[in-house]
Amino acid sequence: MKIILVRIRMKTNIAYKEKVFLLLLQQDLDKIESRTNFISSIIEKIPNITILRNFSENYGILLGRIKVLHLEVELDFEVEIQPQYPLQMHETESIRFLNSELITYNHVNRDGSICIHTTHSPDIKQKIEWDFNSLMEWIEKYYLSNSEDNHYEHIVVSEYQDEF
Repeated sequence: MKIILVRIRMKTNIAYKEKVFLLLLQQDLDKIESRTNFISSIIEKIPNITILRNFSENYGILLGRIKVLHLEVELDFEVEIQPQYPLQMHETESIRFLNSELITYNHVNRDGSICIHTTHSPDIKQKIEWDFNSLMEWIEKYYLSNSEDNHYEHIVVSEYQDEF
């Protein structure tokens, strides 16, 4: 995106800098709104997904709430999408599906986030589809079938360990 500044004659240098700052800020806000609308439009088209609370930006993170209907089961999830999505963040997915009522199920973290592992893609539309498909697979395998795995890929460590 090109930044085009029109120099308006102003009496002070400060007024000019404020104008430049406001133009840049507006462009950033336009980008955030555009990204939010783009991601929302992809999610809206996924079958059996309903957006319950529209996605909005909070310190760079997109936050929203969805309802998933899968095999006659309805589950609600808070959704967090990091700014670097569809790329990973520190080797973890940059999208999270949260529901603290599901903590007793397998592959749910202490904060209620569902532990899903998906294929990587730099294409945001493809990545969203794969991530939501992984959520559906989690519902089927761990929520409906209550499956247990022989081993986990991640070690769970308590944040509050006793000091020795």
